[in-house]
Amino acid sequence: MPRRSSLPVTFVVPTLVILLILSMVPTLYAIVIALQNRELSAPGYSWVWFANFADLFLDRRFLNAVWVSVKWEIVTVVATMVVAIGLGVLMFEVASPRLGNVYCLLFIIPVLLPRVSAAFVWKFAYHPLYGIATYPYRLLTGGLIFDPLSK
Repeated sequence: MPRRSSLPVTFVVPTLVILLILSMVPTLYAIVIALQNRELSAPGYSWVWFANFADLFLDRRFLNAVWVSVKWEIVTVVATMVVAIGLGVLMFEVASPRLGNVYCLLFIIPVLLPRVSAAFVWKFAYHPLYGIATYPYRLLTGGLIFDPLSK
């Protein structure tokens, strides 16, 4: 069996280290700030740990904003799907049989493509071995349980 060269790894590792630093440092800093009570007008801070999150979920304005966002997403998703499928079916019925399928695809693909790509991103994020969302779990368990989200 021929020995593989480690040259490709030497090119990839610095890039991965830089990407890890550029993504993890701001994330960790945001987590630290979220656990503190800071005022912009006064120096210093105090640790409040999860009190900020408890206050957030008890705040009526935040809960209202979440509810408005959920309603907005439901309305826009349903409306765009109904319009796209309706126009696609209408063009399919009006146009010739050969062009009907093309028109149907031209109206439906732009609506479905962002949702399908977002689904793939979330699927990859929750991948048991490579997902960024399961990475902390793998660190805590030492990688003993490879598929925490199955079944």
